[in-house]
Amino acid sequence: MLDKTRTRQEGAYKALIEEYVDGAPTARKLARALKAKAEAGCKKSTWNTLKSICVRMQREAGYPAEADKLKQIASWPNDIQNTKRPFAKKISQSDVRKLLKAASEKLSTGTKGQKAVKGDKALITAIHLLNLTGMRIDELQNCRFDGNVLKVVGGKKSEKLQRGADRDLRLNISEGDIRALSEGLELIREIGTPALKQRFNRLSEATFPKRNCPPCTKTFRHQKGSDLKAAIKRGDISKAKAAYFLGHQSADSMNKYGDSRSGGGGLDPRISVDSDASNVRDPSAEMESEMTPSDRMSDNPWATTRQRVADSNPTQPLTKQRAADSSPSFDM
Repeated sequence: MLDKTRTRQEGAYKALIEEYVDGAPTARKLARALKAKAEAGCKKSTWNTLKSICVRMQREAGYPAEADKLKQIASWPNDIQNTKRPFAKKISQSDVRKLLKAASEKLSTGTKGQKAVKGDKALITAIHLLNLTGMRIDELQNCRFDGNVLKVVGGKKSEKLQRGADRDLRLNISEGDIRALSEGLELIREIGTPALKQRFNRLSEATFPKRNCPPCTKTFRHQKGSDLKAAIKRGDISKAKAAYFLGHQSADSMNKYGDSRSGGGGLDPRISVDSDASNVRDPSAEMESEMTPSDRMSDNPWATTRQRVADSNPTQPLTKQRAADSSPSFDM
């Protein structure tokens, strides 16, 4: 963890203590403080981050039992509605094919102006690249091809390069597909990110009208995170390279995306990472190296039953490798 991040989190924890807690910050007092914070108008995403900070601070203070208790009893109040619209965090390749089919039919039917045709072609390119790379939709504006290498400019880089990163992703596809995707990227830059996002949302809602949470552009990134996590468990890719794939400076940022249990596809054979990922930080590995064997046995709240089974039988695959022909083709 960066020093400035730790300082910011410690400040948030102290502010919560000063405002809502009297005396020693026990698990029950912190749970009541978090509930009061939610009732005061705190966003749910900010509240979840604050809860994680409280759990970590209790653990670092030498109270692992209190940290585990806080994790169990602190919950978002049921009577407070979260105003943030939920979105789907996984998407199957059959759903991707449905979206591409709907976009292609929309392009080929009816009398359209030049602007609408460009928008439909840009949308098809965006679906292909988001599904293949899991990049942020705003990063489509600045990525370009150098041969069969897609150079992606990170969308969340900080000034001191402590957050977000550029990456080079090698695409194992034909020259014709690369040429078609390059032309589509030019159209994406022409119509802009807001219009592209609006087009995708309309297409998704029309394709899946009965779903409460139809896929959005973020869905592809979360699904790619799930696929990469499944690949990490199988040993197909390192955690550092997986973080590099998504454009992160820290391997711990992978925790925000996806779930290995829904990453049945694993690695897509049409894309690979050949670049050096040695600059990616791994705070969890650094913390693990500093722990004693007794610490690992007694205080490891992240060791789930599934993980212990995987550790005891590392040769047993948790998910199936994606077949090369299961992904949608690049028909433009």
